[in-house]
Amino acid sequence: MAQIPDSWHDHAAEVVSAIGTDHFPAKVIGAISAVVRYNQIVIISIPKAQSPNFWISEVPAVREKAVVDQYLNGCYLLDPWYHAYQEGLSSGVYFLEDIAPDDFYSSAYYWQYFKAIEIENEAVIAVNLDSAIQIQISMGLLEKVVSDETKEKLALITPFIIAASKKHWSDLNYFPETFLEKSKIIHSHMTQVLNCFGNGRLTDREREIAILIIRGYSLKAMSEMLGIAMGTTKVHCKNLYKKLDISSQSELFGIFLDDITQTKEAKK
Repeated sequence: MAQIPDSWHDHAAEVVSAIGTDHFPAKVIGAISAVVRYNQIVIISIPKAQSPNFWISEVPAVREKAVVDQYLNGCYLLDPWYHAYQEGLSSGVYFLEDIAPDDFYSSAYYWQYFKAIEIENEAVIAVNLDSAIQIQISMGLLEKVVSDETKEKLALITPFIIAASKKHWSDLNYFPETFLEKSKIIHSHMTQVLNCFGNGRLTDREREIAILIIRGYSLKAMSEMLGIAMGTTKVHCKNLYKKLDISSQSELFGIFLDDITQTKEAKK
């Protein structure tokens, strides 16, 4: 059975004392860092059907563009954690393998974006609030395969983190109307990227499959999700690659990044 260090108790006391103050997020991070090793941590809020917002980020400056900027500029639409909440992820602690698509580790998104943030694995403590918003405390773990010890330690501290977070964020007006309206506007612009992906060259089904490919779903998984034969899925894949004049998933992901960049520039 994993043991949490004695220093955790002092940190936990500081977390409780910080409830209702601006120091709370930093105290939560301090408490987690006493138990688990990581190389970056962020606290993010995700409203239902809206764009995420970073609240606190301890990410090295050299990786901040990849971790924060690209994510908020549209890559969140590919993020398994974002979709997990939209699809009903409950409060608790999770690891990447729990929620990632079946072919995620072979996807262009994983290799060109996820690997750019230079972490081996990821754990998230998810906290659902009454206001249809989830707080995700995301840790970039240093273990390629998460050990049982790390899982047990996080399992031990998660109930406390969730309870304290609900008390802190549910009791304070962190979500004014202007905050939520801005998230809606950003998300509306980003979903336009998906709706127009392929510049009118793709059918609705081909566009849907293209995004699933980028997100890391296999042919088998896509066929099951869409309720179509695998042979039909293969034909759609072949057609969309031909229409876009590409030959790799990496090029497909590049088109997605170009589209979100153009959308961002058009908004300026």
